[in-house]
Amino acid sequence: MRVATGTLFGRKSLTLVEAGEPGADPWHFLAFEDVEAQEIIRLDARYLLVLGCRAAPEVDPVAVFDLVERRRVFEIRRKRLSSHRWCYSPAQRAFFFAQREKDWLCHSLYERSIDGEIDRKHRIDGFRISEFGARDDGTIVCVEQGLHEDRIAILDPATGEVRLTHLPHPPQGSQPETRLRWLSPDGRWALRNHLDTLPRASGRTGLLSRFLRSAPADKARHPDLSDGERRFGIALDLIPLDPEGAKRTIVIRYMSLAEFKGLPSFGEVLDALASSGAPLLPLREGSEEPIEDKLLLHLLHHLHDVAWDADSQGFTVFFAQVQRHVTIDGEIGPLEPVTDWRNRNKLPSLSADYARKAGKPIVQGRSSQQVALADLSGPAIAAALDEMRQRIETQGPEALSFAGVLAFRFKTGGKSIGEKALFQAVRDLPASEQAPLLPALRALLTSYGRAAGSSWLSSGSSDTAPGALAEAALALAELDENAFLYLREWIAALDQEHDQIASEKLFPILARRTRFATPEALRFGLWFFLQQWQTVSYEKRWHGLFAAAPGVIEPAPFARMALEESRVVVAASDGASDLESCLVNLCEAMPGDFWGKAATRELERLFGEAIAMEADSR
Repeated sequence: MRVATGTLFGRKSLTLVEAGEPGADPWHFLAFEDVEAQEIIRLDARYLLVLGCRAAPEVDPVAVFDLVERRRVFEIRRKRLSSHRWCYSPAQRAFFFAQREKDWLCHSLYERSIDGEIDRKHRIDGFRISEFGARDDGTIVCVEQGLHEDRIAILDPATGEVRLTHLPHPPQGSQPETRLRWLSPDGRWALRNHLDTLPRASGRTGLLSRFLRSAPADKARHPDLSDGERRFGIALDLIPLDPEGAKRTIVIRYMSLAEFKGLPSFGEVLDALASSGAPLLPLREGSEEPIEDKLLLHLLHHLHDVAWDADSQGFTVFFAQVQRHVTIDGEIGPLEPVTDWRNRNKLPSLSADYARKAGKPIVQGRSSQQVALADLSGPAIAAALDEMRQRIETQGPEALSFAGVLAFRFKTGGKSIGEKALFQAVRDLPASEQAPLLPALRALLTSYGRAAGSSWLSSGSSDTAPGALAEAALALAELDENAFLYLREWIAALDQEHDQIASEKLFPILARRTRFATPEALRFGLWFFLQQWQTVSYEKRWHGLFAAAPGVIEPAPFARMALEESRVVVAASDGASDLESCLVNLCEAMPGDFWGKAATRELERLFGEAIAMEADSR
């Protein structure tokens, strides 16, 4: 079964998943309905694990999907759950996640079965889980890495019994490069960088084996020792997670000084480390870090990652440009080119356009509020507008929206119509039926603007969809000469940096209807200019705003009005605007006649005083 993922870009981007057999209709679903997926893992041919981006403080969502039955199996949202530290137990048919306790003193394992019958937490007192994995017998092995000793906890989920043991191999330090990592899928082994000694070899000696002194001897030559050049080795310790097991050390790669970029001049230092036969620990960092430790860390960082085989009998090691396979018995495979090893398990990607089209039915179905509409008469439409307003006031725009989209659809006469069709029907009504429904339309937009704040909800899922209730706002602007009194808060709730409907459509309509012929209309025009001056700058005369001002108001009260509206805009801008920039924009727009020059002088005086007072109050 093919599985691919894509992103639905919008006010709130989401992850779309496509799953299906070739030639069959694919199943499209959203990983989460409020956040993007951070990682998607195919567990087997049937189940898909999805780890989400943080949805709330200390809450990282987790979901599992059944690709055969095409359903979401479960979704988990628990505080302090480490979603990226998990394992799946086929024997238990359950997932296990590390969960930090409130006191920070220990971890628990949260268990959730595939069938949903098991939903419980296993607390391991005084134990901090560093790594864990599932074993074939159904137990869960947990590793705790301390400063002085490493401990193992074997949990039996069926009984809750925990068996604690100590690893006989002492810790090598607290840095990531020195700790146990890379647990095997069967929970029997862990790997860590070998730091007991620095391997060194010359290909002609024939004395070095694949294993160091801590492993059984093997006369076969390492495949990297094909010539007589001096080489230094990168090795891994294979640590058994059972006390009775024996540690093995495998040199996974020998490299010449020429292959260590930046190190050729430090051959003598590396030779001294290799000749001493002494442990290379402790590694120190920071100001006390000696040159020896810097060289060792440089060498260790050549190993980028390890991926275990599914049967735990071997693993692949990844370097910058090459990779090789190694068995737990010490068989070293040849070096092979590697391409994009970081994304080796990444699922195929869907194009943005394909994801948008495939996800459109999902978003439309989830984001559309259904409203009953008796017919397309004025009273029936007014009743529908009242229903929309009541939902917004009682539930809030965010609760009614999905993925940043809030849209309404109306069921009437056996069919469903959208907002565009509804408000076109409003425009087509006789004037005698339009007037009675205007109060309901005004109240709807006023309530939405107050409730939405800076939510920036859209009316559709496409990147070009205007803000929520855009069709209602346009209809009110066309039908009501005083619409500007009710549209301020709706405009303020738009994402005005990307949504141009207010500047390209709404403001020109209001300008034509009002001609800014009243102080109230002029005040609205100034407010819009001060917060949107750059988006309508192509219309050099600002749709007659400043040309109309001399016939409505004297220069002094105009300047006071402009200062009042500037303060409103600055307060709402979160630091993006200030009085000084408002003054500059106003002065540039002033006409050059007697009224304009008088207004400019008054603007400079009033704004200058206000700016000086602000400076004194800081």
